[in-house]
Amino acid sequence: MNNLDPAIALKNIETALRLVVISECGGSWLEMKGAPPERELIERSEEEARRRRGVRPSSDLLEYVQFPQLCNIILGDWDKFTHVFGAKQEFQALIKIVGGVRNTIAHSREVAIFESYLLAGISGRIRAQVGTYRESRDGGVVFYPRIENVSDTFGNNGIEGLWLFEDNFCRLNVGDELEFRAAAFSPRESELQWKVCVNDSTGAIVIQSIDDLPVAATGSDVVLRYVITEDNIGEDFQIKIILTTNNKYHRHMEYESSFDDSRTFGYSVNPPMRE
Repeated sequence: MNNLDPAIALKNIETALRLVVISECGGSWLEMKGAPPERELIERSEEEARRRRGVRPSSDLLEYVQFPQLCNIILGDWDKFTHVFGAKQEFQALIKIVGGVRNTIAHSREVAIFESYLLAGISGRIRAQVGTYRESRDGGVVFYPRIENVSDTFGNNGIEGLWLFEDNFCRLNVGDELEFRAAAFSPRESELQWKVCVNDSTGAIVIQSIDDLPVAATGSDVVLRYVITEDNIGEDFQIKIILTTNNKYHRHMEYESSFDDSRTFGYSVNPPMRE
C-alpha cells in the first residue's frame, strides 16, 4: 500500500486522534467541551445503517465524530492532551494543514505531490506522538509494535485478543473473499509482518509457529485477503489477523507462537445448498 496515499494518511491521523481521546477520556468523551451532541452522532450511525445495506456499521459513536470535531474535543480541554502533542500552537498548525485538504481527499480530487508528502509527514508525526503516549501507559509499546486498526470488507472492526463471539459479524458462503485493511505503528525500525490464522476443526484458534505461518503482507498500512473454503463451514468460524516482526523477541510468546498484536473476527459460513 502506498505510504504517500493521502486518503490513508488522513485515515491514520483520525485513527490516532480517536485512540488518544478514548484513552484519555474513556466513556466520558461525550461530555467534553468540544464534543458534538450525542443525538447527532446517533443519527449519523442510523443513517449509515440505512445507506449501507448488508453491512454492520460500527456501534462506537466515536467513529462518527468528524475530523474537525475530534480536534475540537482535544483543543477544548487541552490540558488533558498537552502531554501527548506538546505545544498547542504546533498541533493547531498541523491540523490546519490537514483540514485544508481534507475535503479534496474526501471527494476523490487530486492533491498536489507536496501535499501528499505533507500529509504523510503529519501522519507520521502524530502517530509517533501517540506511540510515545501509549508507551507511558503501556511500557511494552517502546519495544513492540501495536495494531491501530483492522477492519473487514463489511466495515467491522476486529476484537483485541481471542474472543468467543456470541453474535458473529455476518454470514458468508464458500468462495467469498474477505478483505482486511490494517494499520499499525512500530516504535522501532522493524519490518512489520502481517499473518492470517483461522480456527481449526475444534473451533479453537491455534497460532502456529511464527516460521510455519506465511507472511501475508508487510508494512504499516496493508490490505490482506482470505478466501472462504469448505474447511471454514460452521457457525463459529473465526479468523485472526496477526502482527509481528522479524525480531527475536515479541510481546506474546505463547507455546510455539510468537507475535506482537492481533485482532479477531467471527463469522458464520453457510454449507452448500446441495451436497
